[in-house]
Amino acid sequence: MTPELARATDAVSRLVDELGPAISRDAVVAAVAQACDDLRGSPVGALPELVERLARVRLDPADRRALRPPHPVWASRRPGIPVG
Repeated sequence: MTPELARATDAVSRLVDELGPAISRDAVVAAVAQACDDLRGSPVGALPELVERLARVRLDPADRRALRPPHPVWASRRPGIPVG
């Protein structure tokens, strides 16, 4: 097991304990995996905390909009390219 995978597994365990039965382990695993993917290229030393924080925000029932795919108009915007 790579150190990165071990840290992600630790984050899953902590989030499952924190969130309890309201969120399935599979949902936590998916959120952590997506956070790892989204944060690729971040400083390695900061990655474990960033992954856990991002996954926690995405799993927060008060912020479910973070789990929805982006609106097509917003997804098509690119920095420096005017929209409209």
